[in-house]
Amino acid sequence: MKRLVKLENEKQTKANAIKLLVLNKKIIIITSILVAFVIIMISVIITSTTYPLKYRDEIGYISKKYDVKAELIAGIVYAESNFNSSAISPKGAIGIMQILPETAEWICGVMKIPYSERMLFNPLYNIEIGTFYLTYLKEKFSGANAYVAAYNAGEGNVKLWLENDKYTQNGDIKTTPFKQTNAYIEKVNKATEYYKKVFSN
Repeated sequence: MKRLVKLENEKQTKANAIKLLVLNKKIIIITSILVAFVIIMISVIITSTTYPLKYRDEIGYISKKYDVKAELIAGIVYAESNFNSSAISPKGAIGIMQILPETAEWICGVMKIPYSERMLFNPLYNIEIGTFYLTYLKEKFSGANAYVAAYNAGEGNVKLWLENDKYTQNGDIKTTPFKQTNAYIEKVNKATEYYKKVFSN
């Protein structure tokens, strides 16, 4: 009788051990899922903080109007002002796409629209002028890095760089003598890749 009781206790102990093992596995799986979820959410928060997106409707509208990819416009805006429509650079560039007043005045003359320095702080007005200028540069330079570099460093510099094999590859800019412009190109390209996913959703 004692032996039967002992065997029964051993069976119960083993059963309890198996149940505990199964429970532990479930806890580990649930914990792993929760940790993965938290990591994903943190990643989403960090990415959205790193790559903000304001004035999406304005960018989308101008993108269609001038047939320029919305992600490229957003990438330029991110690199220029981080979507700050009130930004003024030390050189006097104004607004969300950081346009110099004299450049803006010339662009408005070509576009045949009224020029107003005060209006450069208006996001839609600024984005339209900046995007028009970008289309002008795209017509001048076929390489993606070339017209992005021209937006930052001027078309005169880019023309010189494209004549030098040291700075070109397959008809496009591979590097420049300006560290700031190199960093700018990289920043725009990375941001454009991110915004491409955003605008495709």
